[in-house]
Amino acid sequence: MENAFQSEDNCSHVVAIQKMSKGFFVASNRGEVALWVRSEENNNTTGRTAYDWIKTWQPASCRGFRVLALAMCRGEEHLSIALENNNIGLVNIKSIGLNNESAPQEVQFDLICQGFHSGAISTIDVAVQRPLLVTCSQEDQTIRLWNYISGECEFAREYVVKESGLTRADAKPLVTCAIHPSGY
Repeated sequence: MENAFQSEDNCSHVVAIQKMSKGFFVASNRGEVALWVRSEENNNTTGRTAYDWIKTWQPASCRGFRVLALAMCRGEEHLSIALENNNIGLVNIKSIGLNNESAPQEVQFDLICQGFHSGAISTIDVAVQRPLLVTCSQEDQTIRLWNYISGECEFAREYVVKESGLTRADAKPLVTCAIHPSGY
């Protein structure tokens, strides 16, 4: 079996595994997630099941944070990922490109609220008419909307600013954000 977590210092290791009908997901202590599927060329005489490595990805908001748990929904449409920085995200399984030859370049990863930025906050803005403020981080490429009365994150979303033809690695950094004075 191949090692999906290639690193220069070989410090990545498996911290969570989640099975699915076609294979399994493996997550690392550095926020990477990899997918293996049952091999179609499984006609060997040993009786063992072989798996092929499909893809490894790491959303910017997961970078450097240990995955605590993985969970699959019943219909195997979404994989949820819990991180040590209190972020919880959902991966749309269709975005991995499992069922078709032309896999999309980016795996769709949506953050669910209640986490914190995993890097420095580069911009903050406050709504005048509602108890809301918005923060932006260049490092984790997220914008978060906070209710400063309750102290809760009401919305968190990762944004990647790409021009046509560019990959995620070549994307422009998320630099700033602003909120309308009314908070809408």
